[in-house]
Amino acid sequence: MCGSVFESKNDHVLVGNIINTSVVADEFECHQKCLGHISCRSFNVHPGGDITKHVCELNNKTRQMKSVDFIEKSGSSFYGQVKVSCVPVSHDKNKPTSSGQCHPGYEGKRCERSDKHGWYSRKPAHSCKKIRDSGDSKGDGRYWIDAENSGNLLMFTVT
Repeated sequence: MCGSVFESKNDHVLVGNIINTSVVADEFECHQKCLGHISCRSFNVHPGGDITKHVCELNNKTRQMKSVDFIEKSGSSFYGQVKVSCVPVSHDKNKPTSSGQCHPGYEGKRCERSDKHGWYSRKPAHSCKKIRDSGDSKGDGRYWIDAENSGNLLMFTVT
């Protein structure tokens, strides 16, 4: 099977090539919209006005196709198709796969949505310590914190 995968670039977007804009719950939902749109080659995800929503912009170009349109934008993320090599694929549904991985925030045999504290704005943690002590840490990355349980979220990047 030959195809493409999506690369991601935090704090970057592709401008001037938008073919569709919508509100989504997370990056994965935006990715699904792109896969379902015949002209989509990449997408941008921006924080929305509501802490549980994001703005999804589908693009008809990639950063490689329009490098001059690829710019920095803090808090937003870019995802673009990248060509990959051909690999053999088994169609035997009874044979377990060991090479597949779930999208971040999804886990298990069926890649079901994770409800780990701090991973998404819809379920912020009260502190970094809470994330670590609960076992919800994913190591380096972005975490959502609502220290005062007031709805005023902060995004922390741990490196």
